[in-house]
Amino acid sequence: MICLTRRRRKLLLDDIDLEILRILYEDGREPLVSIGEKVNLKHPSVIARIRRLIDNNLMRVQANINTKKFGFQLGIIMMDVSDPEKIVEISKALKNCWRVIMISHITGDYNLMVLFIAPNPRLVSSFIDRNLRALPYVRKINFIIGEIYHPDFLPMRIARPEECIEKCRECIFRIKLKLCPGCVEIMKAMKKVE
Repeated sequence: MICLTRRRRKLLLDDIDLEILRILYEDGREPLVSIGEKVNLKHPSVIARIRRLIDNNLMRVQANINTKKFGFQLGIIMMDVSDPEKIVEISKALKNCWRVIMISHITGDYNLMVLFIAPNPRLVSSFIDRNLRALPYVRKINFIIGEIYHPDFLPMRIARPEECIEKCRECIFRIKLKLCPGCVEIMKAMKKVE
């Protein structure tokens, strides 16, 4: 049994809760009746457990995207940020970018890591140069680009065209340097995936 504390109230996860989480991890569309059979519960009880997990912010149901099918590469961006308060500021700014998969505070030579997806290495580079290098409190940046082997599906927010138009309209990396086609063009290309 796992005990999680939430505002003076303890949440207890038992083996059945953990098994439900395992089943949903493997297939988020597993029928409730099937889950109930696997954990020896009626499906209303399964629904109640899932609702409790969601209501207590222990799990979330979402669509994850097979990024490999779209030809996306993974960029791992590590930054040394001089002011810890600025880590929060950078995180708030980057969390709305549809390309950002994860933002994490880390230890070692760098203190902030961003997992980022892009159709090609040039776009990772232009993203860093446009959004991060100019920040005065970023002392150094290192990034690695690689192919995603596992997992096949990642949480990727699909941007609406209007979200990016303003940023793309005056972007030097799109207009002058031709390094980035712009978010709208990337989203159009995603529609044509084979």
